[in-house]
Amino acid sequence: MAGFECRVPIADRGFKATLCTPRVCVENLVRVMNWPNDKLLPHKRALNFPGIIASVQEMMDALAKHGGEDKLKLIKEERDEVSERLLRSWAWNIDYSRELGLGLESDESADALVKEYVDSLKK
Repeated sequence: MAGFECRVPIADRGFKATLCTPRVCVENLVRVMNWPNDKLLPHKRALNFPGIIASVQEMMDALAKHGGEDKLKLIKEERDEVSERLLRSWAWNIDYSRELGLGLESDESADALVKEYVDSLKK
């Protein structure tokens, strides 16, 4: 959105990752920091903050929709084996039902995530 090239180190537009806006991440962090000590069982205190699962293509579609088709020209798909190995090692299909049941929140969709970012630049 700032006019800089963005390098995508994986050639697979179907590659999926878990994403979360900074706003939702911080809101969830504040929620957790304010929980009483007994909110989590002593033996089950680890959590994953909920995220959305989105593919590279879904993110590109959302960028075109909310930022403009011209922004896609700034994306350079240049496969990097080291980066790709790292990206493919990340878990992405995580069940967040426990975390959501505890009151944590998640972004709505890749489309909403990109729209929120683009809208924040207009303020």
